[in-house]
Amino acid sequence: MSDNEEYSSQIVEEEDMFDDLFNDPEANEHEHTDPSMLLNDQSTDTLRSRIAGPSAHKAGLESVDKDHVNRIIYEASKGSPFFEHERKKDKAVTKRIEAMLAQYEAIRHTDLFLDTNIVDRMIQHMESQRDLSRCFCHVDMDAFYASVEELEQPELKQVPMAVGSTAMLCTSNYVARKYGVRSAMPGYIALKLCPSLKIIPLHFAKYRAASAKVRAIFSKYDPDFVPVSLDEAYLDLTNYLAQSEMSPPELVQKIRDEITEATGLTASAGIAPNRMLAKVCSDIQKPNGQYYLPNDREEIMAFVKCLPIRKISGVGRVTERVLEALNVKTCGDVYEQRTILYKLLSPISLKFMLRCYLGLGSTKLHVESPRKSIGVERTFRAISTPAELYQKVEELAELLAKDLANANLKGKTVGIKLKLTSFELRTRAKTLPNYIYAATDIARVAKELIAKEMPVSLRLMGVRLTSLQAASQDDESVKKILKNTKYFLPAAAIAQPENSPANEAMRDEASPDIPSVTCPICNREMRLNNVDFNLHIDDCLSKVEVRTILQNETDNQGLQSTNRNTVNARPSSSGKRTGADHGRSSPMPIFIVMGTAGCGKTSVAEEMQKILQCDYLEGDSLHPQANVDKMASGHPLTDDDRWPWLRLIREKLVQQASEHHAIAVVTCSALRKAYRDILSDIPSELGSVTFCYLKGSPTLLAERIAARQGHFMKPGMLRSQLDTLEEPDPRVENVIVADITPEPPVIAQQIVNEARSRGILP
Repeated sequence: MSDNEEYSSQIVEEEDMFDDLFNDPEANEHEHTDPSMLLNDQSTDTLRSRIAGPSAHKAGLESVDKDHVNRIIYEASKGSPFFEHERKKDKAVTKRIEAMLAQYEAIRHTDLFLDTNIVDRMIQHMESQRDLSRCFCHVDMDAFYASVEELEQPELKQVPMAVGSTAMLCTSNYVARKYGVRSAMPGYIALKLCPSLKIIPLHFAKYRAASAKVRAIFSKYDPDFVPVSLDEAYLDLTNYLAQSEMSPPELVQKIRDEITEATGLTASAGIAPNRMLAKVCSDIQKPNGQYYLPNDREEIMAFVKCLPIRKISGVGRVTERVLEALNVKTCGDVYEQRTILYKLLSPISLKFMLRCYLGLGSTKLHVESPRKSIGVERTFRAISTPAELYQKVEELAELLAKDLANANLKGKTVGIKLKLTSFELRTRAKTLPNYIYAATDIARVAKELIAKEMPVSLRLMGVRLTSLQAASQDDESVKKILKNTKYFLPAAAIAQPENSPANEAMRDEASPDIPSVTCPICNREMRLNNVDFNLHIDDCLSKVEVRTILQNETDNQGLQSTNRNTVNARPSSSGKRTGADHGRSSPMPIFIVMGTAGCGKTSVAEEMQKILQCDYLEGDSLHPQANVDKMASGHPLTDDDRWPWLRLIREKLVQQASEHHAIAVVTCSALRKAYRDILSDIPSELGSVTFCYLKGSPTLLAERIAARQGHFMKPGMLRSQLDTLEEPDPRVENVIVADITPEPPVIAQQIVNEARSRGILP
């Protein structure tokens, strides 16, 4: 992807505290209302404001006739997917606001004396924690991308100019802002506002080079400064000021002068006792100015009293509308409406609003709690083919892997964020049993997730890793688990199948608000959204149940011919049908008992063989001697070692199914989905594969491996198997998951019972 096709997602996304609370699924349903009746005057006004975009309050737009600009944007957007998306979201917000106002009407005439006292005590407690000991500075480069372009083409300073494309603008110079042109605006709409606008393509290499010079200056005054993006950063100047005779404004002026001297660019800055206020202050004297708010409570309270609530970072278009409906337009209004806010808002939202009223913000640049996530996302021209989507996944995975390496982190949960060309936002996540950090591993999981959304046309993609820990942390802890038995805990205390990572992985992609649904094919009850439920049904349709039905329909059309080709068999004396009792009219069930070393594959498979009276194949017995020797020496197998072995197992299964046409039970670790895809590639007329995943905690697995004697699999190999393991997903793979805590006969019977309940077995 070239620079002029891709730009930072910061220009599109807006942080809004209430935005997720007002995405009403009902508002996204297909509607059949006459379009001419959809919008009354009031809703048209709110929609115009919404469509104006998140950057309508940026510096340089103060003198613009906003109503005129909003009308042009509104008319130019009509009929587009973006317009329809924003209309639905605006309608959802309106619906929720009406519900909130109904609550307000119900309580505003009641006695709220006690509620007011509670809020006042909360305010007193917050006030007691006010910290005025530090000096923060937020530095924001002025129209950064545009200003960098103007360095090479000075003539652009005198004409309206923006950086980006006709699809989306990253920023605009201050001449263009007088026409209402700003970041996060489609270029074709900007041209309607300003026909003489000159649009310059993006050149990220130049922007990164300029940013590096600016950051070098920041590090002189605060080695631990926090960059927010290429063009802005937070500095804690407290320590430097303690060793200097300069005042905060003098020091910040010095920093800004050095930036201009080194880069030819200008910067604006805000100076305040905390990060939140410093951010607000940096916008006051833009461009090329600074604003200082002293460390004095009375001055802070006077400053925030008349401060529009929209100026606070985290208050976006949705939050602004909600608060305006409750007569809250400034931070000072929060106090006047504090009791109503207490009754109507969540505790977290209320706390946020009270901190705005008090002018309280973070006084730490680096949060002491562990980092929760790390991710990258990009906006680009519309892409839709699998090749394009997978290529984009690989690009983002490479960037994310570099960030992980720089931060010395790895994670267990891979998430994707997709913004469709219809502007619908979708997210998915999958939790793995092991930590990953390599680009190939991240891309593999992200591709699995995005495959579930195909076909899809995207304009934004993000890849994120959560459940983080230090990249080196796991190594020592695993060694302790494997080598020191004092770390072993009773299996019953560890095995919690309901709360296991596998179950969490299944729940990651399903909202707790999603109702239970029953699959009409396998009769399983699940909590899945529509997309996942359809995927599950598609998977079921390729399984034994429907194939048997279709085959039986064929049999009924030619019963005599079919009967001649059916194995003559009688039910056993117990009345149950054994493996040999199945006719050739249906594919034979093949059960592959899988899992890491120590899970009990052989023991469970042997018990299943007894129950089903069927054929049994030990997968490990087919390992070539070279593989056995390699594992015996403590070296993990590579994929090149495994492919021939897996193909041999599949050939044996095909041979067994064609010659004996009987139920079979096989053991194979089958740790990755790619391995399982090979094993399950059986001709449909011969057999249908069901994986039986034996799941246990790493501690229990290590304990079992340490206890067994004479096996070629060394205890130290467990770590490599856990790192390789990709737990099968019941939504897209035919799998039965079993906890390994019970005895093998119990596990075997549980698997057989589940297979019968699904119709895999009679």
